[in-house]
Formats: sequence, structure tokens, C-alpha cells
Amino acid sequence: MFAGTNRVNRGGSWNNNVSNCAVANRNNNTPDNRNNNLGFRVVCL
Repeated sequence: MFAGTNRVNRGGSWNNNVSNCAVANRNNNTPDNRNNNLGFRVVCL
């Protein structure tokens, strides 16, 4: 199904500096990685 063992995380979190919060910022983690810096944002305009 997937070629690699890691998954891509995009953007940053409340715990990152401003330069890491762009959507273009990418990082990777194993699928079982859990911490309070990963998740999604809800934006209301």
C-alpha cells in the first residue's frame, strides 16, 4: 500500500516557531507516533 514506513506531517503547531507553521513545512513521523503537537486546526472566518 505505502512505499515508506513514515507519514508526512504538514504545517506546525502551537509549540513551533512561526517559520515552521507554514503549510509548506513538512516533517515525518511513524504512524504510531502520538503527541499533543499533532492534529488539525479548525479555522472560522
